[in-house]
Amino acid sequence: MYRAVWRFSCGGYQSSHILPLWRPILALSCLLIISACGDNTSAPAPSPNPVNGTLTGRVIASDGTGAIPNATIEVGTVQATSGPDGSYTLSVPAADRVVVRTEANGFAESFRITRMTAGQ
Repeated sequence: MYRAVWRFSCGGYQSSHILPLWRPILALSCLLIISACGDNTSAPAPSPNPVNGTLTGRVIASDGTGAIPNATIEVGTVQATSGPDGSYTLSVPAADRVVVRTEANGFAESFRITRMTAGQ
């Protein structure tokens, strides 16, 4: 099974990572630990008009065979499918941390945590 390499930009930040199998497991574990760390006070009500940011990128194979078309990229309930060149664009609510999930036939599912800045 191949691993995917992500290249994306978000608010001027560009990244390229090879995502081995242990990273998604570690990311999910950290996310579960962080979500369990909280007090018993209620959170403020969400803004009635959430402000979105734009996540763009390209899904490519780590073995150098090129773009991965028809990969599913998901942030929360927002989904996109990569084009023939592996590129995608998502408009998602701005947040300090969002989990980006990518899956494609023949490749390991991958997770990436990133920051979404409003209007970028």
